[in-house]
Amino acid sequence: MLVVAIVAVMLGLRPLADLLDLFVPNIVFAGICALLAGLVLSRQFRPVAFALCMAALLVGELRKPMRDDVLWTGRSFFGVYRVSESGDPPVRSLIHGTTNHGGQWVREGEVAPTLYFTESSPIVEVIERLRSQRGGLRVGVAGLGIGALSYYRKPADEWRYFEIDPLIRWLTAESGYFQILSSHDPGAEIAMGDARLAIAKEPHGRFDLMIMDAFSSDAVPMHLLTREALSLYTDRLTEDGILMLHISNRFLDLAPAIGATAASLEFDAKIARMMHIDEDIDPMGSPTVWVAVARAAPTLQRLGLGERWKQLEPSDAHPWRDDFSSFVEAILWTGRLD
Repeated sequence: MLVVAIVAVMLGLRPLADLLDLFVPNIVFAGICALLAGLVLSRQFRPVAFALCMAALLVGELRKPMRDDVLWTGRSFFGVYRVSESGDPPVRSLIHGTTNHGGQWVREGEVAPTLYFTESSPIVEVIERLRSQRGGLRVGVAGLGIGALSYYRKPADEWRYFEIDPLIRWLTAESGYFQILSSHDPGAEIAMGDARLAIAKEPHGRFDLMIMDAFSSDAVPMHLLTREALSLYTDRLTEDGILMLHISNRFLDLAPAIGATAASLEFDAKIARMMHIDEDIDPMGSPTVWVAVARAAPTLQRLGLGERWKQLEPSDAHPWRDDFSSFVEAILWTGRLD
C-alpha cells in the first residue's frame, strides 16, 4: 500500500500544482520526489518500488496531452519544439519545452508579435528612442526566436542575427509557419553558431544596439551573462552603444547577478519590470523583464527612458564570471516576481 500511495502522489503532484496555479519550481518538485523515493528505499521495497517511483516521476513531470492546436512538432539537439495556434483572434506561437517563446497574430491586416515583444515592451521603447536620436541603427540580436524583433526594423537599419539552432532558423525563415522575419527583414543576415563565439568575430564598435534574447526553454545560458561575456558585447558596441538583456523567467531572478556583474565592470545598468498588463491597451502582451547596460551613465540618461526604468543597483550577489556562477542565488524560492 505504501508503494501505491507514493506512486499516486508522484503522479498527481504536478497536475495538482498546475490546476491550483501553485508555484512549484522543478528543483522543489524533484526534491519532493527524491524524498518519497528515499522513503521507499528505507522501507526495503527496493527493486520494484524504486522502478515504480522513477516511472511515476517521468510520467507525472513529462507527459504532455495531445492537443488539437499543435500545427507542428520537432526536435533538435536543444530540445522539443511545437508550433501551436489557438485563441480568437488566432495566435500562432513557438513552444520550446514548457516555455512560450512568443508568437504572431494578425492586427489590422499585418502580422505582429506577441508576448515580450509587443509595442508596449521595454525593448521597443529603447529601440524607438535610440532611433529618434541616431536615425538608422546597426543592431545585433542574439537569439532569433520567431523573428519577432525584426518587426521593429526600419529600411535604414542594419540588423544581424545570431542563432545556434538550425531548426529555429528553418522554422523562422524557411518553414512558412511564421512570417514576421520574411515580411520585415527578408534578406536577414543570420550568423549560425554559439552567439558568444559568433559575436567575438564581429568588428569592434560595429553595433549601436545589441539585444541578448538567447533562451533555452526557460533559462538563459549562463556563459552569455558572465563578466567576460558582457565585456565582449560592449566591446562590439559603439562608445555610446547600448546592450539589452532579456531576463524574463518563471523560476529565476537574474537581476541581482547582472547588477553585480555590471558593477564589477563599472557599467551603468537600468531595469524595467513590466509585470502588469492592461489587456485593453496591449491584448497580446506578457509580463517581461529587461535590463539596459551602457559603459557610462550619460548614455542611458540621454535616452530619456520612462518611469518604469529603475537603476539596477549593485547587490550582495556575486558577479558571474566564466569560472564562477551560481543559479542557486537566483532561484525564486518564494514565488514569481511582482
